[in-house]
Amino acid sequence: MNHPVYWIDFLSQTLSGTELCRLFTKGGSRFDNPLKLYIEKSYTFIEIKPKKPMKTKILSFVVLFTISCGLYAAKPPVRRGGHRDGGKLVIGVSAGAGIPMGAYGTADNVAVKDTSHTNGWAKTGFHFNVHIGYKFSDYIGGMAMIGGNMNGFNTTAYDSKNNPLASNGATTATSHYIGSYLAGPFLNLPVSDNFAITIRALAGLMTAKYAELTGTEGSFSGVSKIASVSTFGYDAGAGVKIGITDAMGFALNVDYLGGTPVFKSETVTVNTAIGSSTHTYAFTHAMSTGIVNASVGIVLCF
Repeated sequence: MNHPVYWIDFLSQTLSGTELCRLFTKGGSRFDNPLKLYIEKSYTFIEIKPKKPMKTKILSFVVLFTISCGLYAAKPPVRRGGHRDGGKLVIGVSAGAGIPMGAYGTADNVAVKDTSHTNGWAKTGFHFNVHIGYKFSDYIGGMAMIGGNMNGFNTTAYDSKNNPLASNGATTATSHYIGSYLAGPFLNLPVSDNFAITIRALAGLMTAKYAELTGTEGSFSGVSKIASVSTFGYDAGAGVKIGITDAMGFALNVDYLGGTPVFKSETVTVNTAIGSSTHTYAFTHAMSTGIVNASVGIVLCF
């Protein structure tokens, strides 16, 4: 049996019911069940199922509750891909390199008969972006991103194609600037506590400022300024996020930014020994623009 057993010698005496009650009621203890007497030969053994005092039950509850609280407090904060679970607001800043693609990155003249397109002669340059996002869940959110690309103009290639006999002069140029103002959904896919994969698809406004060219030879100089334009732009990208703390992480991203700005006018100023003149020419020149942006940055989650 699993309960206490008490032995009583009945060889020489018989106990009354009152005496039995007195025998099994000690120090205020109480027993649930009536006494069960089993007589075997000269002994009687009695099975008693004691009831746990209320104080013991309360003490047991307090001990279990205290242990549970301690285990919960000792458990590290739950993370989802490098950030504390529940963080909804995401802010990031990144910078890196932008590799020109399409006509934007083509270092050659368009065909002589092509009067509706232009090339950018762009070189690999600098890229930056700032984004703010909101996570609707651990996996899906929306973001807005502002970015910029500054790509130099390949004057060496330009002169070799357009001014090969210029012995006393050369072309200088400012950088192209491509701006982007985009918004759209993103996916956050936690792989472990400190690592997540991110995917985004954004669309919005692209702005394009073509490089300003200055050609010189002897006393002659000419400056070409193409008017800036804006058009539809889009961005598709993916990256990884590596958690540093519960609220901060590193981000490594690769994006493709695309659009087709259409330039519509150019202002040319010519300076000579006898004076200068300025003329504006209207045209329609489209430039397919693609940029592969590779960047690294910091992401904060609140």
